[in-house]
Amino acid sequence: WISCSDYQHCNYANIFRSIYERWKCYKLGLEYSRIVFLFAPVIMISLAFEKIFQAVGRMNETMFALLCGCISNIILDPLLIFGIGFFPKLGIKGAALATGIGQIITVIVYLIYYVKKPLPVKLKKSCLPLQRSLDFKLYTIGVPAF
Repeated sequence: WISCSDYQHCNYANIFRSIYERWKCYKLGLEYSRIVFLFAPVIMISLAFEKIFQAVGRMNETMFALLCGCISNIILDPLLIFGIGFFPKLGIKGAALATGIGQIITVIVYLIYYVKKPLPVKLKKSCLPLQRSLDFKLYTIGVPAF
């Protein structure tokens, strides 16, 4: 019984350790998601600009805007995660914040290009009327693919 009990104890310890590690990852994922999801509108704007710039053949601007956002994220990640220099130590929240700031920088670069050298495509709210039947068709195709 003693050896069997010791084995079960070790096995339970491994199970509890595994559950704890998963719970820690889950909690970190929730922390990260709560912050990153706040930047969802910025990310959608960035994607829209990216596709519009690509559609009109301005690939260099798209590449530069994306590089600016990615490089700023790469630089800000260790600064905000570990609190290097005058930056506060934020851990996983810092990683999420760095991602959001990178997306904001990407949108700023796109806006600068959009103002300096306008696109042949004009962005107007009046050109995007709500069409329920078309929207329904798009969602019935898109949602199952997700």
